[in-house]
Amino acid sequence: MAVLYRRADFKSTGIREGKRTFEWCVIIRAINTTDSMSAAVEELPFALMHRLVSRITGEVKGVNCVLYDFTPKPCATIEYE
Repeated sequence: MAVLYRRADFKSTGIREGKRTFEWCVIIRAINTTDSMSAAVEELPFALMHRLVSRITGEVKGVNCVLYDFTPKPCATIEYE
């Protein structure tokens, strides 16, 4: 299983330290593939998702939103372009 993430090409409005922010989103995608021609989305435990969101939004400067991509291949590709 691979857990991929990337910064999205759009920003999100949020709140940090009582002030409005306009920062980047991060997209997480956990996939399982053997040949890169297809990929199944893996389920991540909810507690792990909470930890990922907490760490990313707390430790990565300029990020205020974390999204989870459930899209398999096909129809999506493994990499973002």
